[in-house]
Amino acid sequence: MKLKFNFNFNFKKTVRYVALVLVTAMLISTTLIALPLTEKVSEKLSFNLNTKDSKYWSKEYILKVETKDDRDIKKIKEVLYRRLRGFGVENSTIFIEEKDESSTKLRIVVNSTKDPENVAQLVANRFNYRVVTRKSDVDFTNQENPLTIIMGENYDATDWDQEDFREVYIPKQKLRTSDGTYRYFAIFKQRASKRRELNQFLKEKQGETIGVEIDGFVTPYQVPIFQEGSSKVESITVGINADDPIGAKVTGLLYNSGHIPVKYILESQNDLEPQNIRIDYVKITIGFAISLIAVYILLYIFKYDTKTSLVKSFLATIITLTIYLTYIKLTQTPIDTFLLTITAILTTILIRALVSNRDSELYIVIGAIAILITINILGTGLMSIFAIQMITLIAISKLSLLISNWYIDNVRQV
Repeated sequence: MKLKFNFNFNFKKTVRYVALVLVTAMLISTTLIALPLTEKVSEKLSFNLNTKDSKYWSKEYILKVETKDDRDIKKIKEVLYRRLRGFGVENSTIFIEEKDESSTKLRIVVNSTKDPENVAQLVANRFNYRVVTRKSDVDFTNQENPLTIIMGENYDATDWDQEDFREVYIPKQKLRTSDGTYRYFAIFKQRASKRRELNQFLKEKQGETIGVEIDGFVTPYQVPIFQEGSSKVESITVGINADDPIGAKVTGLLYNSGHIPVKYILESQNDLEPQNIRIDYVKITIGFAISLIAVYILLYIFKYDTKTSLVKSFLATIITLTIYLTYIKLTQTPIDTFLLTITAILTTILIRALVSNRDSELYIVIGAIAILITINILGTGLMSIFAIQMITLIAISKLSLLISNWYIDNVRQV
């Protein structure tokens, strides 16, 4: 007697089942993580939302500028705004407080979660730099006065200043020094039209100690000896006073945010009451979930769209928001709760528009991204943060629509 086994293995069907199980597990996991009040699932990993609401502080800075020229004042405001925006300060405003015959007082109001000391550096420092050479009648080896080497009054100015350099590049990693330690450095990259002249200047000073003067204080630079016949274009490289990447970023912004044409001083800085919108994350999440479900039920009842389209857009919305919330929770990215609410609502509307207008999907996405990029470039503070968050959510939305289409189509075949 022979036994016969009828064993037909469908590889494609098995792969589809496995993929469905994995995607379902991912959806359940991201949804659970995205839910509010998710406590620790381990001793090392927190799934709580890292909100900025309690981290805001506010200060006013009073600057006395040695000019009353409107063009110079406008330039100073542009540079300060560029610095604060580059550092990620959420809200900053600059007012003209008063003018007299020779000076202007500016009032800068900052409302932010960034480190106050770094913000103060960005506001208080003019950071006007130039290349200088040592005066011949000054004794730089005098050990009784160690400050001689860093005081700008002991140096002669050269023709080289910040107008001759296109950028001051600060590497993200610390570089090794001659004594075996590591520190951050600023590398002065000259303009293309100035390369030959700078090379000639450094060849004339090879082996000598020159310096870079910033607001009256000098950082010495030992010009290396050029090899005979070398045509290599040299650059000036000096160490900076920064111990961490954030400090290096602040210094980079001071160097590269623009030239402030006149001197100014920080007269005073005063604490203010922080101004920020606080939203109960738990309540708003519950309210948003109820509203989302109610809206889709109404859309189905009144037949505004087909059942399939409604299910796809609803699932894509859930996938998009849970993936985004999971990411910012796992990475502990600080978030403004009111901005999160606005972006969630706009993302829901966007996904419905994409599903309902498949023929115009590309134009909608390109148009939305173009508007957001413009806001990011022209806006400051929270507007730029909002634009970046929305661009991220649009990218996740496109991925979520592909996942929801695939998921629904394959579930029907089970």
